[in-house]
Formats: sequence, structure tokens, C-alpha cells
Amino acid sequence: MKIKLSYEDIAKKCILYWKDIDFLIDKEYLDERTAVEHALYIIDEDNLINNPEIMDLICLGSGESIYPHMYKLVDKEKTQEYSVKDKVMFLILNWVYDTLVKWVSNSKMNLCRR
Repeated sequence: MKIKLSYEDIAKKCILYWKDIDFLIDKEYLDERTAVEHALYIIDEDNLINNPEIMDLICLGSGESIYPHMYKLVDKEKTQEYSVKDKVMFLILNWVYDTLVKWVSNSKMNLCRR
């Protein structure tokens, strides 16, 4: 089973850096378009419209690679408090928990209907 995470969900659970986004996309937990979603989130939160790499990422045409712009953003980033792998482990365990809770909840509802 392939785990696909939602940017909207994970952005609520932890602070994401470009290095996190790059890792999650590389391991296919997130779609490549998530980089654009993250760029829009950053602009909305921090009003960083003057950052050319973020603007280039947002303005990509379909079929253009996100990676040249994302790598520049990763290189400019400060070091993080938590490692990328720690965050990914937290996010995956959280996904497993949420999925299990939904499954158990649906199972109980189905058992009650019998």
C-alpha cells in the first residue's frame, strides 16, 4: 500500500521546510505540485513575494521541473531543529493512527447495523 500524504494535513501538524518537502516528494509521499502549494503557503504566511525562487516556482508551466527552483530554496535554508526523517516518521505514524481510527470507526458502524 502506497501512503500519500496531504499537504493541507501535514502543514497543520508540523513546520515544513523546503528540505522536508523535497524529501517527501522524492519518496513519493507528496506530489510534485506540493512544492507550488508550499510556496503559495509561504507567500500567504510571510509575504515573501520578493523571493525570486519562490516566484519562479509558483509561475512554472505544466511539464516544467520544480527541482532547479526547489534545490535553490533548500540550499538557502537554515538548519532545522528536527531531522527530516524524524518529521517523516511522525507524519507517517500520524497517518497510520488517523487511518486506523477511521477504519475502526467505520467497522463499528457496520457491526452495529447488523
